[in-house]
Amino acid sequence: MNYRRLVVAVVAAALVATTAWAGAIPERGAYSRLPGETWQDGFVSGNGRMGALIYGKPGEETLILNHCRLYLPLGSREIVPRLAEYVPQVREMVRRRKYREAIAFLMEKGKEQGFPGLIWTDPYHPGAFIRIRRPVDGEVTDYARTEDFRTGEVVVSWRTPQGRTEYRMFVSRTDNVVVAQLTGPGSCDLVFDRIDVEGVDSTLDISPLYVTYHNVYTRGKGGYDTVVRLLTDGRTSIEDNVLHVAGANRITLVARIVPWKTPLPREQSEAWNYSPANPDFAVENLGKYRPNPPLADSSVVAYRTAEQATELLPQVKASLRELPMDYDRLFAPHAKAHAALFDRVELDLGGGDDRLLPVEDLFAQAASENKLPPALAEKMFDAGRYMVLCSLGELAPNLQGIWTGTWKPNWSGDFTLDTNIQAAMSSVLSCDLPDLMEGYFRLIESFYPDWRTNAKAIYGCDGFFSNARASNCCLELHWGTWQGIFWTGGAPWLSVFFVDYAEYNGDREFLETRCVPLLKEIAAFYEDFLTEVDEDGHVVFNPSYNPETGCGINATMDIALARFVLSKLIAACRELGIEQENVPRWEALLAKLPPYPVNEQGQLAEWPDGRLTPGHRHHSQLVGCFQTFDPVFETSPELRKAAQLSVKAKIQGADGGGEQSSFGRVQAGISSAYLGLAEEAYSRLEVMGVKQSMYHSLITSHEPPARIYNTDGNGGIPQIVCLMLAFSRTDRLDLLPALPKAWPSGSIRGMYTRCGCKVDITWDDGKLVRAVLHAKRDSEFTLRYGGKSRTVRMKAGDTLAVDGDLN
Repeated sequence: MNYRRLVVAVVAAALVATTAWAGAIPERGAYSRLPGETWQDGFVSGNGRMGALIYGKPGEETLILNHCRLYLPLGSREIVPRLAEYVPQVREMVRRRKYREAIAFLMEKGKEQGFPGLIWTDPYHPGAFIRIRRPVDGEVTDYARTEDFRTGEVVVSWRTPQGRTEYRMFVSRTDNVVVAQLTGPGSCDLVFDRIDVEGVDSTLDISPLYVTYHNVYTRGKGGYDTVVRLLTDGRTSIEDNVLHVAGANRITLVARIVPWKTPLPREQSEAWNYSPANPDFAVENLGKYRPNPPLADSSVVAYRTAEQATELLPQVKASLRELPMDYDRLFAPHAKAHAALFDRVELDLGGGDDRLLPVEDLFAQAASENKLPPALAEKMFDAGRYMVLCSLGELAPNLQGIWTGTWKPNWSGDFTLDTNIQAAMSSVLSCDLPDLMEGYFRLIESFYPDWRTNAKAIYGCDGFFSNARASNCCLELHWGTWQGIFWTGGAPWLSVFFVDYAEYNGDREFLETRCVPLLKEIAAFYEDFLTEVDEDGHVVFNPSYNPETGCGINATMDIALARFVLSKLIAACRELGIEQENVPRWEALLAKLPPYPVNEQGQLAEWPDGRLTPGHRHHSQLVGCFQTFDPVFETSPELRKAAQLSVKAKIQGADGGGEQSSFGRVQAGISSAYLGLAEEAYSRLEVMGVKQSMYHSLITSHEPPARIYNTDGNGGIPQIVCLMLAFSRTDRLDLLPALPKAWPSGSIRGMYTRCGCKVDITWDDGKLVRAVLHAKRDSEFTLRYGGKSRTVRMKAGDTLAVDGDLN
């Protein structure tokens, strides 16, 4: 053990001895000796439905409660303008490169119908703030806070001459509540912030045993109720919104947020979620409160009126009364359930004792040495999976996962559908969490009626056309100064995870009942939209938009996504023996798609004229390499080389002063790994660590250093790692296809593959030592490594171990 690691071990042992923590320093987690000064730097927990975070200096901590369904209605008129009759004029303007004129023309026609211009999505907002105020007399020592990825528990601890204070918190997967325990010397005040925000009528009631909020959205769509149950062995008194506690050894809080909704009149909104015709508002479904519904089920309670919703709060209060007010009893089953998910995959890059270092020390080491410490790389990988576990469940992660401490988040904190949600979701399957994806599927399926409205209203087409932004609805409203109305790639891109799920799991029922219907609707849109043909007989995407560098004709992204949808639809129907009368039509359309453009520099370009914007954060032309994994980039040496040059140009552009977004680095990293560019893939991980594109919680930021809270980087980091170590198709598994020099030895356990098996890989000196395959279903595929290959046939439950020669 070297000197620095010896110091780490001694300090860790001393900390454990002096603080007697329940969990001490987690190897798989984050540990800091610095308080979080803002909510963004708070340590977080979540159960896929509710989230919580704690931050603040000693004696002035704040606990924030979140729920995935809380989006503040702005009261916008949610009616998509009917513009289909003007598409021919728009197409002519686009042909003449009059892009601004085309948007201005559509805006003029929209305003004639009452469309005001770009409408922001309803913003994600916090549920409740509980400020913990405790007198601090004398020097604060032994300050530490931890975030345990394996258990989902956050602990904050510090000491004064009067004794030790400790706050513990988690969000229960098994009981659907936020649980906190506060211990420490002296008195403690719990300040329950009043919600004084435009658009919310909030009623706060405080008693020694319960604190309740009844919150009504004044612009419609419903509201939400919050109940906090309290137990203390001290004396309590109440003054305004403050609960004073004196002489207590322990304070326990158990909290639950329950959202509720009401319909909107048709003249105000055509969003399906709030349509009176939505089955949620059928008489038999009204007022149905379930304290702990299955994770992917909606926890929203429907009512016809806000007055009827007043019956909910007593039910929530009564349901909390059924739970034991014992932190440890509530924590034990939750920790077991959470760890069972987290422990499915484990990465070991030799982090060793450095895993016990504070994250600020790891950041400092990375910055000073200009390289990524193995322990930090491991933690970045684990933090990505932790974000998914906390945020994916009832819905998918939004821009901020499941957490917020502001009522005005960047980009509304919404579901941004032109890259961010895709990055956040990218590692779910490879990290073996398919059972958490139902919430994503139900979220996307809830948009279907809005997508039909968009397609018919904007382009006069059947099928699906998605907005690029969504929260309470996905209507095509967020456009005007931004040209998103020209982007038709949303639904196709979001469909990738449906196809991936079917392939990973070999789930033919899902393929037939949920995947094929989605692909058919997208194909129906293409059939109506792609009516123009160029002189070479190729259909023309007009208008077309390349997120987010501009519009024109035949963006490479549009070509790639159409190739994906049509080829996967055709393959699925042939496998299932269905839709045989329609397959020839789809095959004909697929054959008419334009080829991928390669510019004079030999790069895969964004547009047919060869344009490429190296310094821009979006890598949209590479979607076939970081999302759809188009096989043509494996079968065509020319296109593979073009894609490699394209991603290298984007990396050079970003590192040479271009935009520094985390999702851009994810797109470049995944593309590089897929294309066999090991060092380029690794460089995207390294730059995120060295430049600190994350907070002390290891939740990622949009940009370095730790600026703008965005979790899309978290979701993408594990996918970069997984693709460096294995790439799979349903009939092929490649081992160590992009292993970087920085990781000469290591191991990964539990990666999930499209071959239907999990794989454990151990390597040393840059070479495969051993791989163990664990079949989750019957399968047959080709196993490849280092120029060698063999055919593998496995039955569900089989295990196969091979060495570097695949023997």
